[in-house]
Amino acid sequence: MTQTANAVTGRFPLLGGAIDAQANGRSLDGKWTEDDRSGTLRFRLAPDGQTFFGRFDTGEWWSAAKVDRFARLTVMDQSSPRALLRSFILAAGRARAGVAEDIGRARSVLEFGEKAAGLTRLQRLEAARDIFDLVDLTTLHFYDIPADVADDTVRIKLAQDGTQANLPLTFHRNAAGKWRIVYPGAVALAEHRTALLARYGGRAPGRAGYLDLHGARDTMRSFLDSFGDWDGQGRLQAISTLNLSELQEATREEEGTLAAMYLKHVLDRVSLIIMQEIPDDPADRNAYVHFVHPVGTIAIAPTGTDPAAPWKFTPASVRAARDIYGAIGSMSVVPGGVSRSPETPFFALRHQVVLNAPFLLHRFGATEDWQLVAAFLVVVLGFALSVLVTWSFIRLLHALLPPAAAPSERRLRWPLRLLLTAIIWKIATRFLGLPFAFRHVSDGVSAIVIAITAVWSGWQLLDALSAGAARRADMKTRTLDEISVSMLVFLLRVVMVIAGVIYVANTLSIPYDGVIAGLGIGGLAVAFASKETISNVFGAGILVIDKPFRRGDTIVAGDTKGVVEHVGIRSTRIRTAEDSVIVVPNGKLSDATINNLGSRRYRLVTMSLVLPFSTDPRDVDAFTSALRDVLDQNAKVVPDKTQVGVTTLTPAGFQIDAVFYLDVVSGADERATRHELMLGILRLGDRMGVPVGNGHTPRGTPLGPAPEMPPPEMPALEMIDKAA
Repeated sequence: MTQTANAVTGRFPLLGGAIDAQANGRSLDGKWTEDDRSGTLRFRLAPDGQTFFGRFDTGEWWSAAKVDRFARLTVMDQSSPRALLRSFILAAGRARAGVAEDIGRARSVLEFGEKAAGLTRLQRLEAARDIFDLVDLTTLHFYDIPADVADDTVRIKLAQDGTQANLPLTFHRNAAGKWRIVYPGAVALAEHRTALLARYGGRAPGRAGYLDLHGARDTMRSFLDSFGDWDGQGRLQAISTLNLSELQEATREEEGTLAAMYLKHVLDRVSLIIMQEIPDDPADRNAYVHFVHPVGTIAIAPTGTDPAAPWKFTPASVRAARDIYGAIGSMSVVPGGVSRSPETPFFALRHQVVLNAPFLLHRFGATEDWQLVAAFLVVVLGFALSVLVTWSFIRLLHALLPPAAAPSERRLRWPLRLLLTAIIWKIATRFLGLPFAFRHVSDGVSAIVIAITAVWSGWQLLDALSAGAARRADMKTRTLDEISVSMLVFLLRVVMVIAGVIYVANTLSIPYDGVIAGLGIGGLAVAFASKETISNVFGAGILVIDKPFRRGDTIVAGDTKGVVEHVGIRSTRIRTAEDSVIVVPNGKLSDATINNLGSRRYRLVTMSLVLPFSTDPRDVDAFTSALRDVLDQNAKVVPDKTQVGVTTLTPAGFQIDAVFYLDVVSGADERATRHELMLGILRLGDRMGVPVGNGHTPRGTPLGPAPEMPPPEMPALEMIDKAA
């Protein structure tokens, strides 16, 4: 369909259809005709402006999309029986591959004669398909078909490989001097079909049966058809037709993709492929050679001795495709093909070299000069980019992390540079089309460099991130704790090392089972040699799960008492009141009974006062009430938990016990609050005339147990009695 102003016309040669309509905005209204039938139609353009949908008055519907250009239909050459048969096969083959209109071109060269009576246009199209399907069951040799004959009628037989069956065809030259294929009739076609399908058990191969690659013809057809859906499943379909057994397993898909494109570009320049010229005898296991060149051969062969083994392009063909393309790439593409080779960065780049710098196409071994220049530029520019990115990344880390946790630039600079350079090289080489032999070495080297530098850089970054996480855990709400951070860092390091080993093994095509078995045996040996260490690692895991303490908490575990300074994977460091450090293995610590003094919500204070018997009981009662008021009025004393009263009579006098809790967060706060309370109690006794501390209780006697005192000059340990 084409549009001129508001007038839209369309012609459908396949069925002799025509459309004449007027466009009004997004609507199209008009009339359709097909042979002696006609009617009205209404189409509607979609909001995207690229597709439309419509209905005919007959109830049929039609959907379509805009195209940039029409598919060129096959030019039918009717100058000789050989040229006619070639044109017929090409047109019908293109119709099968997706250019549906070409079946109309194939039908146009059929001569129906008296058999045309009663056949509709659609049935004539089906007749063309039927003849092509039978031709497809034979193997042609075009040089056996006459090209120059005097008679106006020629009869030939197309033989089937491996059997005695054949397909007879009659060619007739009309008064205009054009040759046509005589339609043999439905009955004759049925008889020929029975004979040709005998070797298949009487059943025609499925429409997608060629994808099983039972022969050279199936393989070639599957390979060429794949490029019609390259961005979908076509790429994998093309790779499946290549024998990639000699390529590294880890890079087979990537290198197979490049080899398939090389091969397609070669085939596009060799000749227009007619499938029926390729052998299809399932009993013949001899390789099919399609093209021979001094630098290599394109051939298809079975992949094993089993009769059901699929046929694929040989490993030698895969290796040679690139060199053959280098030798014939300047040739133009043969016109008439159905699917075009995909435009990839490599081929687009090489095409620009051909146009603008052909002197760089000279070969140095298996590599062209422009590829060497491009590889050098990739290394230089990649390293320059890695220096810039590394500098920016380290600056960002120093801005985000505290100074004490920021990683050392000296330690991180070079591993990051090498890592980024190797990654850029690995990505860029996909577009340079370097020889497989070169990439076999470079991929292995780059994989080792990437693995080592990634683990190296990751190790440094984990150190910095764990230090930063530990500091945030102390400074804020401590949603993290050092035990969890240490365990997580350890696990990440183990995963990082294993991932690096597997990545290298995968790139070098080292079997996974060997790598895993090696890791298993090595791990078993290490387990026996360091079972105590493993016990400590599991102990750290138990501490992560139970979370009995955090860094900075004061704990009592057996005979060990002090402040937790660091929790590692193997051991925990505890600083005692004597300012010494005790290193406790995590395995032993996880089995011990731990009293975490740092998890207390409040600090318990138990205090006893003794008043002499000479004190009037009424004064004792008043003093007890006043003492309770003094405690309740202090903001640090927890309300509703204070107990004050005379508990016993001692030889020295009345014993008054006071039990209360302090809401403080550190030992320093507790000492200051105790000091304030004790002075307040002494003042209370002096004010009420009650001899607190007189008589048998000398002034200065400690009122209750004193709080723990830190060693001198250790301000950092004021968090010893931190409340949970």
